[in-house]
Amino acid sequence: HPYQIVDGNIEQSPLRRIEEILQSDAGPHMLLCTVMPGPQLAQAVPHCGSLRAAYPDLTIVWGGYFPSMHPETTLRSGYVDYIVLGQGEATLLELLAVLAGGGSLGAVDGLCYLEGGSIRRTRPRTLIDPNTLPMFPYHRLRMDRYLGRTFMGARTACHHSSVACPFPCSFCAVIKVYGRGWLAETPERLERTVRHLRDTYRADAVEFYDNNFFTKETRTAEFAE
Repeated sequence: HPYQIVDGNIEQSPLRRIEEILQSDAGPHMLLCTVMPGPQLAQAVPHCGSLRAAYPDLTIVWGGYFPSMHPETTLRSGYVDYIVLGQGEATLLELLAVLAGGGSLGAVDGLCYLEGGSIRRTRPRTLIDPNTLPMFPYHRLRMDRYLGRTFMGARTACHHSSVACPFPCSFCAVIKVYGRGWLAETPERLERTVRHLRDTYRADAVEFYDNNFFTKETRTAEFAE
């Protein structure tokens, strides 16, 4: 499916940029928002409300921590059509297939939506091994805007090399969104990614954003070697 990325952390006016895309070619369109509590939520709420009012036929899908933890609140907002719960890569593709070609929404694992005024939540999706997924499409971004100066280097990149966490800490949102589990990129794949960031975008440091990077000591040691 063709897509464009609008980063609310980078764009001065994400709403204006989204409207430019919507007006540039004929529909149908779908807006996919990843929303965490905090600044992302404060931005997504007014933007999606405005877009629903201006483009009533626009399909709006939310994913990420906030809608995964608060699906009913999100769907009752009046401007979110579907919620992708937890890990969303396969759920999103299956949702797109049903919307485009027909089929049962109830057969799509990891989905939440309104049906006849009631909240419908499908079966939880089993975690997908990140090694079976494509590499991140860095080429779709202006990477120079994402390589910042930190105490580690002048062009620091960031990377998320695993999904979920095996520990059931009650204070953390990860266990509620993903369940108790942990799957990670192999040391070989992780090495390829880091070398790609270095060779293609001149990154001189990498910051890992994993929920728990050191879960498996042998993986960490092999990658370091």
